[in-house]
Amino acid sequence: MDVRAAGNAISRRNAVVRIGAGAGLSLALATRSGAVFARQSTPSAEGELPPAMASLISALEATDPDRLAASYAPDGVLEEVGFGQTFTGQEAIRNNEAAFLAGFSNAAIDVTNAFAEGDRGAFEATFTGDYTGQLPGMPPGAGQPVTFRLGGILQIGSEGIIHNNQYFDAYGLLVQLGALPAPGGAATPMASPTA
Repeated sequence: MDVRAAGNAISRRNAVVRIGAGAGLSLALATRSGAVFARQSTPSAEGELPPAMASLISALEATDPDRLAASYAPDGVLEEVGFGQTFTGQEAIRNNEAAFLAGFSNAAIDVTNAFAEGDRGAFEATFTGDYTGQLPGMPPGAGQPVTFRLGGILQIGSEGIIHNNQYFDAYGLLVQLGALPAPGGAATPMASPTA
């Protein structure tokens, strides 16, 4: 039986052979070693990351706003995509991180994955903590446990992180903080905008 592909008749056997050859090429490419440095929850592999990125990962896991800020270049940028906020310079980044962390007791950040190639890198992490303080514009904490995943796409320079596009589950975080109703919960109707 023939299979018609782009107007050319090929047998089923030839199609399987072609797919097999493609799979072999994919396997060869996947197993080929490259210049990508990676880490998967292995502290000893952290030295394989560029120094600025290793510093950021270490500071995240220490939940230390001073070390977090110091891992950026002097004019580095932290863009929190989930909330549409941008912080430029070490002082602004430090103040933002300190204000966030002050809202929680038992804060912990577990970096589960990190890699870099050249001047680009990325990480994945999970934040956990008890919301015992009050974040700006949010209801006060009642000690509720909070957890959310986050990740960053990094541009890395010799003086530190140049740019961090940081992504996180903003909706899930706002629900856990009590700023939004839980999914499936009764929501308060919003007023219509006025013209």
